[in-house]
Amino acid sequence: MENKISSYRIKLPSNSGVLNTKTLWDTIKTINSTGSTFTIKQLIQCGLYTKIDDYISRNLAYLKYLGFLKEERTKVVNGKKTENIQKFILSDDKNVKDIMYDLKANREEGAKIKFGDLLKNHELYLGLKTEFFNSNNIKTYIDLEHFVKEKNPGKTPMYYQNGGKFIISLLEQAKLVKSSGNNIELVDTTINKDTKKTINSESSENTPADGEKIDISDSQTQKINVTDGTYTITINGPNTSSKWVVKSKKQLGIVRAIINLIESELDEEL
Repeated sequence: MENKISSYRIKLPSNSGVLNTKTLWDTIKTINSTGSTFTIKQLIQCGLYTKIDDYISRNLAYLKYLGFLKEERTKVVNGKKTENIQKFILSDDKNVKDIMYDLKANREEGAKIKFGDLLKNHELYLGLKTEFFNSNNIKTYIDLEHFVKEKNPGKTPMYYQNGGKFIISLLEQAKLVKSSGNNIELVDTTINKDTKKTINSESSENTPADGEKIDISDSQTQKINVTDGTYTITINGPNTSSKWVVKSKKQLGIVRAIINLIESELDEEL
């Protein structure tokens, strides 16, 4: 059975010298010194070094993609001049709160583990796991280059090569994959069991009409609750306790892929 995710986004850095695992983590540590709401100017004041402010913006944009923070712009009247102030707000995600707590407690390694938990529940990892690796747990960097090229057409080979190395280094730091030479290996080959999944992205104007109960098996219970246009899908069963918050159609693709994997396992047991 094919397990494909219908729609998800893989964001690659345009410049791996500006955005990499070190600059990303340095940005997170500096955010911890500012507060839950901050500006780029405040990050610089707290010691985040940069030659160009745009370099910080690129790291913040990637953290936004990972669901670590949100962005808002507010108009402030300064005399006769109206300024558009860009502010960033930390996500309410439990993993994000735990990351910041561990950093405040000087437990950086613990914070990195929590950051790995955040990545494990994100569409970047779930998409690669279910579509790129699929049933083959070992791939190559060349395989990845062609895969991300399909997701982001029209760029240069260097863009795909460096971008692929970046996302693997990010997931490798989180111990979700490991690499050796040209090979990339998926570490977790299960169906994300005993993991709470909360995938945040922009809401869709049209709420998906996938709120009907789906019978997976007599031993599985699937519950779908609707609150303010947001679907919360909970699946409880043998060795499985999972929860998804769905706000857009592309998130349903991930839920369907996980359900397909469960159905595949059930077929094998029959």
